[in-house]
Amino acid sequence: MSMLAFNCRVLLPICGCFFFSVTGISNVFAENWSFAVAGDDRTDATQVSVDPTGIHREILRKLLHDVNQQKPQFLLFTGDLVYGENIRIPATIAEQFSAWKSVLKAEASQLTVLPIRGNHETAGDPDGSAWLNSFKPGLDANKVAFFPRQEGFSYSYTPPDHRFGSIHAWSHSSRRSSRIGR
Repeated sequence: MSMLAFNCRVLLPICGCFFFSVTGISNVFAENWSFAVAGDDRTDATQVSVDPTGIHREILRKLLHDVNQQKPQFLLFTGDLVYGENIRIPATIAEQFSAWKSVLKAEASQLTVLPIRGNHETAGDPDGSAWLNSFKPGLDANKVAFFPRQEGFSYSYTPPDHRFGSIHAWSHSSRRSSRIGR
């Protein structure tokens, strides 16, 4: 299907997650579909009680429950899945990624989830090797198309008859992160 344009509107924000309804406008036909966007479910290391996994498991579970209720085509998770290595969080970055994936498997095993690496995923993993070991197999299974020299990081995703892109553009030198989904 060749998409000429589309209309997108936010349906409702739930538990920090936004659901989008998209109406495709093409020279062939128009159809409705939806996807969810969420991010930043990491624990807060400044609080008295810190989740040792680096994630805020209660919030992530609630978010995944709400997302599943809406039955979107996929969930784009825009980074800061975990806190990253920190003196107050005993789990290594690889263990934090594993804990995040365990919650996902338990709460939303049938949901297509497309994670994007945020700045907190670099704390303890500056070269991205733990990220690649943890998330590239799932991205490969979802048949994302990686951008040149960005394998495992920046990609586009093509759900049936649609195109969706993700760009990881975090830089250590600027200490800023930006992600674009189109």
